[in-house]
Amino acid sequence: MVLPLGLVSLVAVCPAFGQVSDLELVATHAGGALYRTTGAGPRQLQVVVLRGDWSGMGRQYGALLGASMREFYGLAVDRYLIGLKKCRYEELRQHGRELTQRLPGSLRELIRGMAATSGIGLDRQCIVSALTFLLVTTGCSGLAAWGRYTGGGPLVAGRNWDSTRGPLHGFGRFVTVVVYNPDGARRSVAEVCYVGTAQPQVGMNSDGLFLDLHTAGRSDPGTFEERASVNGALFAALLGCADAKQVGRMLERTLPSKAVVVTAADPTVAEVHEWSTRGARRRGGEGFVASTNHFVHPLWTDLPSIPAGAAGGFTRERLTNLLALGGNLRDSVDVHRLMRILETAIPDGGPSFPPGGPLETYHRVVAVPGQRTL
Repeated sequence: MVLPLGLVSLVAVCPAFGQVSDLELVATHAGGALYRTTGAGPRQLQVVVLRGDWSGMGRQYGALLGASMREFYGLAVDRYLIGLKKCRYEELRQHGRELTQRLPGSLRELIRGMAATSGIGLDRQCIVSALTFLLVTTGCSGLAAWGRYTGGGPLVAGRNWDSTRGPLHGFGRFVTVVVYNPDGARRSVAEVCYVGTAQPQVGMNSDGLFLDLHTAGRSDPGTFEERASVNGALFAALLGCADAKQVGRMLERTLPSKAVVVTAADPTVAEVHEWSTRGARRRGGEGFVASTNHFVHPLWTDLPSIPAGAAGGFTRERLTNLLALGGNLRDSVDVHRLMRILETAIPDGGPSFPPGGPLETYHRVVAVPGQRTL
């Protein structure tokens, strides 16, 4: 099944969706189109394909998915943050504005465009755009396999999206694939996100470059608000880079606002970049790489000690499990094996959070960059 722009085909976003066979056109607006997945699985996934300048794409997005954005805002902000957690609207408004202001101009224009047609106004649109941070994001695990690990098959990469247990529980219907086709750009970009959020964390471009980032504040807790947003930098890399090597060179030239771990995978190779507020270190592999939420490159010095268990977000345990799996996976990794690995709970030797703990694995994404497949 191929997305309408002919560049990215959708196979699996979260195992609950099952194997996707096709897309059904739901609505169009001013050059943009909203699709819904069909096929096996109890849930359907919304896919919005946008074309034009950034403001115009925002207007398409808001018009096509405004109802979904309004529902997401009502549940996540009005009911949870304000109603249950007793957050003040003015504080949320200020945080939303500040996080939006640190994004690149393209995404700020996108947000303004969404606000013009979504029916929630600019202030609430900025809150929606930042919701994954306002709801406290942490965790996430990633891995990629190629060469001898895939038995000559294509490179595969995947990640779990983890956060604090509770705030996003039951919000799977808001997970959206957004495909951007900006005027004058060399590349199109597909992002997997919650509807209306504009803090990119995982996506792939039309050259087959797959990127995801994980927080790494336990290894480098510094924050530099005057620097560009790391999420904006990831989006810029998807628009501007053709392969993993170009991503590495870009990160080496830039200091981030906060520490993250970035996995970059193209059709032939994958790399992990431990991107601190002081610089970047690259970790390669002979066919297998894995990442969680802390730095392990041997050239780092004076890193804080990462506690085991819940105090450290189980980042040590998740990485240990993934690396141990890597030693036993040669010639056997394909899309389905990778999904099974990501689904495996931490106590069973995998990276996924089991029921009942303080953190939760909300969804997962698997990519085959050489086939432009998510």
